[in-house]
Amino acid sequence: MNAYPSDTSVESRRKKLVLLTLFLALPFFLVSGMLWYAFENPPTMRPVINPRGLAEPANVEDSGRFVPAESLPQGVVIVVDDRSGRATDESPIYLAGTMNAWNPCDPAMKFTREPDGRWSIAFPRPFDGKAIQFRFTRGTRESEEANDDGSLPPARTLPPVDISKLRPGEPPRIELVVHAWADATNPRGH
Repeated sequence: MNAYPSDTSVESRRKKLVLLTLFLALPFFLVSGMLWYAFENPPTMRPVINPRGLAEPANVEDSGRFVPAESLPQGVVIVVDDRSGRATDESPIYLAGTMNAWNPCDPAMKFTREPDGRWSIAFPRPFDGKAIQFRFTRGTRESEEANDDGSLPPARTLPPVDISKLRPGEPPRIELVVHAWADATNPRGH
């Protein structure tokens, strides 16, 4: 018997070793490629309005170009849905925030009731392009928007706007919700 393997069996072993190496290395290259792609193509962030009417970030597909609402030369329209039903023509909604020294009844920040019962205000070029924080009021600090337990929610900010969904010069409509007011959840108004 021949103690040494023939040349064909050495070549066969070599081919099997190369194939095994490729088979074991393939998952490494696939995972590396997927990680590279994920880091080179991060998802676009856009806000999602949660049930309390506050903006939160959420991952979405790369479908548009998001910019700060305050940066739009055509301005914005803010629409408020008062789910409590406490806002009336006698007690309308106002915007109080960093742009007006938190004045709860600034006439320039008074909303108008729309036919569908929601409230809106248009800003031609909002707040000179500066980011703002704000709260909704019904004309007094005691009638600010509130959580169901009467506590004040964090100040709001305008969410970024997907400009790819707007016609040239069209102001975006930013729709927000108020669930409760401080004067309705706390009888003393404090």
